[in-house]
Amino acid sequence: MGRHLINWKKHPEFRRELYRAIVHKFIPYHEWECESRPSRKDREKYDLFIEDMTRYFASKSRITPTPTKEELKNSLSVQQQIDWATTKQKPKMTKYQTKTYLLNIAAAIEEGFISNVLCQVQLKELDR
Repeated sequence: MGRHLINWKKHPEFRRELYRAIVHKFIPYHEWECESRPSRKDREKYDLFIEDMTRYFASKSRITPTPTKEELKNSLSVQQQIDWATTKQKPKMTKYQTKTYLLNIAAAIEEGFISNVLCQVQLKELDR
């Protein structure tokens, strides 16, 4: 596992920026054709978007030394945040995981990336 390139804890506004950018550049999650990207035809465009957002957030996090191109390309940090908002979570999460999940859900709803309906389904799953 590589080093952390983005300080999500110190910069909670990054999540809102991320979900706002996805909706602006692509479409809300409920319109996606694939579970992990907007569509098959947009795969390269989406991968480049993830890499660009990683670079942007890493620069705003002021990580030193500056991340290499390879580190930026291989970083899963941005996609992991999106996964928190769009995938079902296991019922037993740590305190940190629960907080990360809820922060992503809140930002994704606020920016129109996911709907309240998706959130309600996910929360019911956790309650089981």
